[in-house]
Amino acid sequence: MKRLLLKIVFSFLVANNISFAQKLVVQESNMGITKEMFSDINIRDAKATIEVWGKIVHESNAKIDDAKTSIFNSVDDLAASINNNEIDVVFLNSIQFLKNENKLNIQPYFGTTTNKKKFFDIYLLSNNSKGNTSFLNLKGKKIIIQAGRYKMINEMWFELLCLENGIKEKENFFKKIEYVESPSKTILAVFFEKADACIATSFSFDVMNELNPQISTKLKVVTKRENLINDLFCLRNNMSEEIRNTITNYGL
Repeated sequence: MKRLLLKIVFSFLVANNISFAQKLVVQESNMGITKEMFSDINIRDAKATIEVWGKIVHESNAKIDDAKTSIFNSVDDLAASINNNEIDVVFLNSIQFLKNENKLNIQPYFGTTTNKKKFFDIYLLSNNSKGNTSFLNLKGKKIIIQAGRYKMINEMWFELLCLENGIKEKENFFKKIEYVESPSKTILAVFFEKADACIATSFSFDVMNELNPQISTKLKVVTKRENLINDLFCLRNNMSEEIRNTITNYGL
């Protein structure tokens, strides 16, 4: 059952279509963001940038009374604010949405882009000198997982890999499993042979390779999961079409 659930989740994340249209009714535009979206960036700077965006939306449409930003420590708190009509726009990751879809009165409208790309891949990377050609080759070895904003999706894929390869007790299979906030430290640990493998996003790998082209010659992609979305902007289900269009025009 767990394996089936993980496969269903990843099938959804291979986003063929996350555009939804609704006919809705509200007078303000307040944004709610889960704290996990700020794991690897400065919360104060991010909130200030989002509030500037909110001000532009507010000033462009007289029907929007106000535009504020709130950061939520739990999805339950976020859901309560949505159900009380206190939050209209929600920024959260795709795993949070899928796990809590029934309690969140919202629908995804669009995802963010990174390096002008809408989708990304997750890589299992290993150093060429280690001779690892499959996930099972990592028995008794150290693996690092990129955490931060992408921890939930990276960890879910790691769990799926374990299940697909018949690994029931991952703590006994691997010598060490480590989570690292910094994408560069995650990848460089494998580059400098301080770890045997890592799980990292494709754009983290691309950025590191631009800085040091030796990355792509010394590291190899053992396996990957393609065309994923991590960040979702969602709109509350009872928002007017006019206000929704104003918000999405400034968000896209």
